[in-house]
Amino acid sequence: MRMRLAVLGAIAAVAVPATATAAPSTTSSSWYDTQETFNKKAACDHSGQWWKDNHTNVVRWRCDWTSTSRFHLYLLLR
Repeated sequence: MRMRLAVLGAIAAVAVPATATAAPSTTSSSWYDTQETFNKKAACDHSGQWWKDNHTNVVRWRCDWTSTSRFHLYLLLR
């Protein structure tokens, strides 16, 4: 019985989490070119919102005005 208590005490000591500082995030992000272009910014934003709502790895989006007078959709991915 004494041996069983010693083993349980050792397991309990190991199971107690030590206080630690938060490690820096190792998640990297990158912009993904969707190859989608739009005549209006509202349509581009609507598509960006759809991507964000339906894909968990999309952090945000941007709609850039291009030299061809169209909006181009880019997604920021985790």
